Amino acid sequence: MRMLRVEYDRYGGPDVMHLAQAERPVPEKHGVLVRVFAACANPIDWKVRNGDLKLLTGSRFPRGMGRDFAGIVEAVGPGVVDFKLGDQVFGSMEIRNSGAFADYVSTPESTITGLPSGLSFKQAAAIATPAKTAWGALVIVGHIRRGCRLLVNGCAGAVGRCAVQIGLLFGADISGTCSAADMVQAKQAGAHHIFDYRTFQPADVKKSFDLVFDTFGNLSNRECSMMLSGSGIALHINGSLRKMLGVLFSRRNRIAGVKTTSDLLRLVGDQAAEGRITLPIAKTVALAGACSALEQLEMFNEPKGKLLIKPNGSRFPEAPASIRTGDLSDLSIRSKNCLKSIPYE
Repeated sequence: MRMLRVEYDRYGGPDVMHLAQAERPVPEKHGVLVRVFAACANPIDWKVRNGDLKLLTGSRFPRGMGRDFAGIVEAVGPGVVDFKLGDQVFGSMEIRNSGAFADYVSTPESTITGLPSGLSFKQAAAIATPAKTAWGALVIVGHIRRGCRLLVNGCAGAVGRCAVQIGLLFGADISGTCSAADMVQAKQAGAHHIFDYRTFQPADVKKSFDLVFDTFGNLSNRECSMMLSGSGIALHINGSLRKMLGVLFSRRNRIAGVKTTSDLLRLVGDQAAEGRITLPIAKTVALAGACSALEQLEMFNEPKGKLLIKPNGSRFPEAPASIRTGDLSDLSIRSKNCLKSIPYE
């Protein structure tokens, strides 16, 4: 059977993307075929397409684009025991096998989890990568705790906004940097102290933070270290190759990439279902209009908020109304058990 997907035949800029017909994938061993109801874009999507991570992704083409999605299980491969036909799920595909901007995706069962009660397909697709990235950095690598003084550099972006909300969950004192235009939004998200990134000077806040989370990658390792308290650490997910290599030789700067697992997705999904982690969806486009919308987002940062891609003909089932209340006391323990930290995944 055939399907539609956004793909590219070589690494490059927005001009290499196109909508194409492709064979509907067949799930491999421990794999699951999902009919996509919603997919969301993240900066990692065009970084992969540009070839920034070609050492991980290789040189086989054509390649599908997109990682984050939510939908319904259509088929399961040999060895799958946790999912069955008709299950509602969401997930984040592996970098080397992206392809969520499509009618169907086939992905290892370890990269998806069941859709929690109270969480819509749209919101699940929106939070997958940003929430798991922020959670992995702050909770698993950073060991955030009550009273922690946290600086989120880029607090109005998707990962930054999730980081602010996670900081609130753990009772942190949260500062953030963003543009002047985004300050009201950052305040509404829960940041206590906000700096305009254009005038922010790390030298003015020496030794002020226990955790510095640089989501943008524009702070140097030295600037991050300058802002840390005696036992503080800086967490990095972006930056030049030189910067990331420098992190490897720094005691106070750490790469905070984490591997996607079902347990981690389930953990952030539960918090999203309870309204503790949420991201605004600014625009929804059909799969046929995805390429132009992705180019607009990449080149001009428009729209301000998550771009949702909906395969043609898909209708969003409504999330169940019931929303669980949760106990935050075991979140750190659950996080420690769900995965190990590794760079760049």
